[in-house]
Amino acid sequence: MSQTLITRAAAIAAATALAATGILIAAPANAAGESIVLANDSIHFTENDWGAGISLTGTGFGVADGGLAQVDVGTLDGPVFTAWNSAPLDTPVESGGTIAVTGWVPDALPQLPASGLTPAVRVTYELCEGTSCEFSDTTYVYANIVIDPFVPGDPGITITPGCNTVEQIQTDGYSIVVTGLDQFETVGDYVTGPDGEQFGESTQLQADVTGTATGDFTLSGDIQLGLYTEHVVRFGGDAVDFVSGTFEVGTCVAPTPTPTPAAVVPPAPKLAETGASEAGLLTGGALTLLVAGAVLVVLRRRATA
Repeated sequence: MSQTLITRAAAIAAATALAATGILIAAPANAAGESIVLANDSIHFTENDWGAGISLTGTGFGVADGGLAQVDVGTLDGPVFTAWNSAPLDTPVESGGTIAVTGWVPDALPQLPASGLTPAVRVTYELCEGTSCEFSDTTYVYANIVIDPFVPGDPGITITPGCNTVEQIQTDGYSIVVTGLDQFETVGDYVTGPDGEQFGESTQLQADVTGTATGDFTLSGDIQLGLYTEHVVRFGGDAVDFVSGTFEVGTCVAPTPTPTPAAVVPPAPKLAETGASEAGLLTGGALTLLVAGAVLVVLRRRATA
């Protein structure tokens, strides 16, 4: 191990408490105060899955006229860094000593670290002046990351379409999506017909990094109308279905939509029931007005008599 790396080891060990923030500065006595900051979605990864990749920004890299930095990812065991990737990512140091990496997917999958090892991203660069770099004065800057164990989702199966005609099942077929498996797990798959007997041959499906397996199938031969069952079985078990789902081969008539009932308009409010017709009410009102007018005439005549 070089003396330069040993000198930087003390700074690395002293900064491990900053792992939760994704920021870890390893600054030797003659360094310019370099630091790298990981994007929020580049701190936590799931084993075997880099997701959207590693993104980071860096400042304070003491390169006067540009230069090149290299990015690796791996584990720290005290001062010793072991890279997972076989080839580092080259990234330019921009004017002002800044670097930026977006969505880097290393050529090795992230693994759960053994006890005592700390997953980390390392940026390496050489102090340069003009076009000359001093390779004997290599600077290492680290940022801790977290590798979370993979947790399978809920077991499930989705079959689309849920119904096919005989012609459709022979030509277009159907698709299945199985969830809740382990990463890269291989499972068996077969179909039973309406009579409960296996229809066709068994096949195998392999899950991806998310524990999801997919498949596209058609049926051929003597196809009966009725309900078919898709069976997904784990290997090494007791042959009990991991998940199963059904689909139909038949006429597949689209359901008739239920008409929306028309809006009910409430009736206009009625007058109180008095036993008199509307015509009677109008007549009574007119008589009242005539009587009132006659009284006024009498009063006026009496006042001038």
